[in-house]
Amino acid sequence: MRSPSVSILAWAKTSDDVEARHLATFGKGFRRIGNYVKLAQVGAQSCLAAADPLALKHANVGVFMGTGLGNTEAAVPLGEGILHAERPWCSPMAFAGSVGNAAAFYVARSCSLDGANVTVSQEELSFEAALLEAVLALQDGLVNLALVGGIDVLDPAREAEHLARLDAVGLEGRCAMGSGWLLLGEVARCPGRSTLIEEVWIGAADVDTLVAGAPSDATVLPGWRLAGLRGPNVAPAETRLMSTAAALRVVEVLDGTERVSTPAFSHVHRTAQGTAARVTIRRSG
Repeated sequence: MRSPSVSILAWAKTSDDVEARHLATFGKGFRRIGNYVKLAQVGAQSCLAAADPLALKHANVGVFMGTGLGNTEAAVPLGEGILHAERPWCSPMAFAGSVGNAAAFYVARSCSLDGANVTVSQEELSFEAALLEAVLALQDGLVNLALVGGIDVLDPAREAEHLARLDAVGLEGRCAMGSGWLLLGEVARCPGRSTLIEEVWIGAADVDTLVAGAPSDATVLPGWRLAGLRGPNVAPAETRLMSTAAALRVVEVLDGTERVSTPAFSHVHRTAQGTAARVTIRRSG
C-alpha cells in the first residue's frame, strides 16, 4: 500500500512503571489482568489522551492490535499444566488460543470504543500487519479512526524460551517488552495533519530490494534481524529482540526520543523465512 491519505493523529508508548501508570489511569476496576493487558490499556489510553478531542467526538474508532507471542504470562503456564497434568483436562481447550485477544477487548472496554476490534499475530511482523489492516479499514470506510498497537510481554525467567521462539538465539540485543500505539485517521476527516503514513508494505523481498524501495530522502530504520545493514541513510539497527519492536521505535521517532533529521523515515524488517515489511512515515512543517 502506497498512499499519502492516512494521518497519524497521536502516538504513545509504555514499557516502564506499568503498574503505577495503570493504577493512576484506571484505578482497580479490572480483575485478573496482568502486564500484557495493562501494557495495552496504558498505551492505548495515553495515545487517545494525546489526540484532539474534536477528532474523537462521535468517531467510530477501531482497535487493531498486533502481538507476536501473545500473553505468554498466562498461556505458557496453562500449556505446561495441560502437558504435565496427571489427569486429562476437559476438551476442547480452544479457548486457550483466545487469551492473547483479551487485551484488545480490555482496550475497547476501558476506552469506551465500539468499532472493529482485531488482534493480529504474524510473529515478528505483527505490528506491521495490524497497521496494514487498520489502513485498509480506514480506506474502506469500516472505521473513522484506527487505534493501532503492537504489544509483547516478557518473563525474565523465560528469556531463553523467548529467544528460541523468535529464532533469535545468538543474536546481539536484549529481550524487551512494551507497547507502542498510533491513532490514525483519513486526511479528509483530519485536515492539516503533517504526519502521514506514506506506505505499509508486506511481501517477499531480499534486503537490497527492501531498502531500495524506501524514498531517497528517508532514513532507513532496520529491524533487529538487519543488524548488518549499512549505508549513508541507514540508522543503527533495532536492539530490542521482540516481535513488535517496530511499534516502540516508530513512536520513539515521532516523540523525539530517537532523532531522525530527514523528513521521512522507513522502518524495514525481514524475517528469517524471507517475509519482509516496510513502513514509511513522512513529516512536514
